[in-house]
Amino acid sequence: MIYKFQSQSVFANPVEIAEKKLQAHKEKGPKSPLSIFEVAHLMDTLIFGKSDKQNNSGSNFEICFN
Repeated sequence: MIYKFQSQSVFANPVEIAEKKLQAHKEKGPKSPLSIFEVAHLMDTLIFGKSDKQNNSGSNFEICFN
């Protein structure tokens, strides 16, 4: 039996995760555990991740159970 999945339905959306982490960082202010490099990486995910999301919208993978 072969099951087909769309990758977006199985894996968490990195853009949404980045938005949530940046929102938490903003609320915590100086008490946030994120470094400047982590914040920069999350911002890059927001800016550049949206175009990748549109390009990979049709990506599928298959699992075969014997």
